[in-house]
Amino acid sequence: MLRAVLIASLLLSFLAGAVAPASAEPGPEPTMTASGEVLPHNLPRGSFAPAALRLGFTSAAVDGSPELAGIAFDLSRMVRFDTAGLPSCPAAALYAPRVSARRVCADSFVGTGSVASQIAPPGQAPAAVSGALEAFYSRSGGQPRILARVVTGDPLPLTYVIPFEIVERGQSAPSLVVTRMDRLQGQCRAPRGGCFGQPYALEGVYSRIESLKMSLHRLVAARCPAPGRQPAAMLPLGRVSLSYAAGGTLSAPLVQRCAVSGA
Repeated sequence: MLRAVLIASLLLSFLAGAVAPASAEPGPEPTMTASGEVLPHNLPRGSFAPAALRLGFTSAAVDGSPELAGIAFDLSRMVRFDTAGLPSCPAAALYAPRVSARRVCADSFVGTGSVASQIAPPGQAPAAVSGALEAFYSRSGGQPRILARVVTGDPLPLTYVIPFEIVERGQSAPSLVVTRMDRLQGQCRAPRGGCFGQPYALEGVYSRIESLKMSLHRLVAARCPAPGRQPAAMLPLGRVSLSYAAGGTLSAPLVQRCAVSGA
């Protein structure tokens, strides 16, 4: 009996010594669910018609989860962006205090949405924040962009901008891409220092996004690829991809059903 107790005691001591400290344990593996839709579902067969485009993803954001490095919405040739005639909204207008960006850049306004994330100012614990998203068309240095302005509430009243570049891929298939999440600029909307002390403006603390939803209109056109005289078809909308600062990428396809208008 004494021998059995001694063996059990030695075994427990070994196991206790073999357990790594919590700080050395790897963080949770990221997961992602994508969503996308073109509206209306009834679209022309051979020509493009004005449409609305809904894009989004959900990716668990918990303490220790990897930070996003980039976001890509790669669309199919069944969707295109037409920016002709849209004026450019300057990025500075989206940060102007006590000024409505929606009013200043009314003619550049192209969409709405929402963002939920965890923001961890330097030296502070992460805080869960949700914000409303407003999207504006912008063109700087010859590069067209969708500037997604996010305004959050308590406990961190912030304004930051996610700059999606509009990239035309092979055969005019467009993508919305942001490649440097660690460079995102943001600032506090409370009195100076009211959000996170100093500095008043922070860069690169907005990369743990739990969910993003964005609905675009005005610049979107789409068609239904139903072959022959078929009245409906599956519309390959594209793919959502998330890349992470620690390495690795998650992606998911977007597919919906469409019907031929007038069929």
